[in-house]
Amino acid sequence: MEVTRKFKLFPVLFVRRVLTFIYFTVWIVRELLALIMMKVLPGKEFLIIGKASKAIKDNLVKMDGKPFIYLFAGPYDVIACVKTKGMEELKAKINTIRRINGVLETVTHVAIES
Repeated sequence: MEVTRKFKLFPVLFVRRVLTFIYFTVWIVRELLALIMMKVLPGKEFLIIGKASKAIKDNLVKMDGKPFIYLFAGPYDVIACVKTKGMEELKAKINTIRRINGVLETVTHVAIES
């Protein structure tokens, strides 16, 4: 193979590198699934759920036909599960949630495999 001679690679290594590149290219453009965990001001939890669900309603994951945005007890008060087309869209959704009055902090966990 001309390409393998040019880059001084064995054919097997060349194929492996090409497949790795294809795998990561596909991985980058796939849908992202993320949990956005929010700390909110006391007494604002239900208001936040309404505003957050409106802000990210197109991307909320549905479980049993209902959007996955719930009130929790523990270190985080509200958790929303969203699907986006990429990191830029996810970043925009997170910034939208951060601008909601009463949201003190957000922590986002992105799924790497399902």
